[in-house]
Amino acid sequence: MNVTIVDNLHSEFTTLLGYLNDNQEISFQNLVNDNFRKSLLLSSASYFENTLSECVYRFVVECTYERHVIAFMVQRNVIERKYHTWFEWGKSNANKFFALFGDDFLTYAKNYVNGNEEIAKSIKSFLDIGANRNRLVHQNFASFSLDQTAEEIYNNYLSAKQFVDWFPVFLKEFNESQAQ
Repeated sequence: MNVTIVDNLHSEFTTLLGYLNDNQEISFQNLVNDNFRKSLLLSSASYFENTLSECVYRFVVECTYERHVIAFMVQRNVIERKYHTWFEWGKSNANKFFALFGDDFLTYAKNYVNGNEEIAKSIKSFLDIGANRNRLVHQNFASFSLDQTAEEIYNNYLSAKQFVDWFPVFLKEFNESQAQ
């Protein structure tokens, strides 16, 4: 498994929480745990945004070339500050995202996801992280109360990561199948 900054954050905070628990620092443990959960959620969502944005840009560059005008246009008008419009965060599917790549890709992706329970679950986890991220940053971060434990957030991240890791490979496979 590829260890990410989110995995490192989880490990470091888990160690800190263990230390606070061992030393019976319950008040500090509660404070750290509350901030840890928020940091873990935001870090997960940020990691996914960065990874998928890079994936889309790299795909465009591979299909054109790095200094092609289309690559610049995609970077400036499709990726920068647009990521959160790619998805319907309250839904349990990524069809809006898939549709951005055209009707043929949408059909291909829907068929694949409908036949793959693991990816379907991963997409739901991914969208859950995005929806919770939006609530966290738009509903008074400091006083926002997450209803998930750190382990639930981390397990959601691990599940969602499967979708983020799968998508670039799937996109290339689709593109290659269309070239035949």
